[in-house]
Amino acid sequence: MGGSIRTVFIKDGQVYKQTRWTNGLPLFVKHDKFIEKNEEWINDYINQPSGYREEHETFSPSGYGLDIFDFDRKKIYSHQIYCNYDTIHYANIAIFLGKHASDIDDPDYNYSEVTKRMWEKKMLTTKITYINSLKKEIGKHTYEKALEMGKDYFLKLTLKERKYVEFIINWGDFGWELREYDNLRLYLEDVKKVYTLTQEDLDVWEETIKENEDDDNLD
Repeated sequence: MGGSIRTVFIKDGQVYKQTRWTNGLPLFVKHDKFIEKNEEWINDYINQPSGYREEHETFSPSGYGLDIFDFDRKKIYSHQIYCNYDTIHYANIAIFLGKHASDIDDPDYNYSEVTKRMWEKKMLTTKITYINSLKKEIGKHTYEKALEMGKDYFLKLTLKERKYVEFIINWGDFGWELREYDNLRLYLEDVKKVYTLTQEDLDVWEETIKENEDDDNLD
């Protein structure tokens, strides 16, 4: 599914405020080229054709939420209801272990290839958190062995169990800070400590917070 989300990119002192579609964000962010601040990877995404982005004026949540990608400070702030940025679930990779892998020519857009590179660069820790027989980290093995072990077990798991098979991204080891929020008010307070918001920005924040609180009261 997915939907629109407000994104703010800060790079080389420039602030890019855009409305994006959620679906492309996980692969853009959970990627070795993002972690390494690869200029081409970042610039290509920020400057995608207008069909993939819409410029916006306010530094505030919209749609699924608000993601802030600050390449100058190496910080990610996120409040949304689509995905997280601290894990890569094995289900995403397993798709590409079969016939679909050959359909993707560019290795930068193949989850299996991207994850392999991240593994080799020590950007990941691999854990299977659900299965009792595999409580140990399979990260102690080679990437290929980990995938082999994981695939064998993965195919035997129910859909409920599969969500516990994941790769953990080691953001801190590469100088990044990731902050993911459930509470929009706390998110706003942290954002104000780092960035200058206009009154229009603040008005939209307050309106969004109120809408969220109203929705919570209906539950």
